[in-house]
Amino acid sequence: PKAEYNCTGKIYDGNVDFGCVKSHGQVNLATALINSCNCYFVDLINKIDCSQLIDLASSLGFGNEIMLDEKIKTSAGNLPDIDELDSFASRGNFSFGQGNLTATPIHIGVLYSMIANGGFYRKSYLINGYCDENGVFKSQTENKPPVRCISEKNSEILQDILELTVREGTGKSASVPGVEVAGKTATAQSGEYINGKERLVTWFAGFFPYENPEYVAVIVCEDGVSGSNDCGPVFSELVQYYVSENYN
Repeated sequence: PKAEYNCTGKIYDGNVDFGCVKSHGQVNLATALINSCNCYFVDLINKIDCSQLIDLASSLGFGNEIMLDEKIKTSAGNLPDIDELDSFASRGNFSFGQGNLTATPIHIGVLYSMIANGGFYRKSYLINGYCDENGVFKSQTENKPPVRCISEKNSEILQDILELTVREGTGKSASVPGVEVAGKTATAQSGEYINGKERLVTWFAGFFPYENPEYVAVIVCEDGVSGSNDCGPVFSELVQYYVSENYN
């Protein structure tokens, strides 16, 4: 996490270049996430084994339908095969969640739940159980044992960075007075243009309370401006509503 990269606002290999909104200067893992420095992650992914990223993403359900009930499931989205990450451009796009990678809000929610849950993955479900005519449970969804996906230490590193991102970084719009929350903004290019302007899909994903997480929320806005502008404030209102209903 302490390894540094000097972001000059652009990174390229002679044929393809990726840019940031500005030159971030010397960044490490924390400051790169806090300030949404794409160049840091393009540099990083070209130094590591991408198959490990593919395996981790697959274990969380990326690239597969997530069954929420017997008849209710998400779209699968798309997780690139390792063979697709055979160039600087494809690896660069994958490093910050673009290119051939697509996912639903449920997939992102599962990812953040794993981080908030100390590195453990739990199967998601929508229906808690089924009742008879008297309201008594006849059957209940099986709560399968959690599966460790990342170490507790790594989950704590990510939790701390995501809390700092809301407190000091691009996620400030999601902050709530008196409540510590953690999360990250995202602004995804769609490749679709309307009247010459690209349609953006903006996000904020996070969890709260930070010290003892209970809830994960994912906010998505199609035709958005930025995750900070569109989605962070919605997350903030959601947390405020929860706090007012449960603690006041």
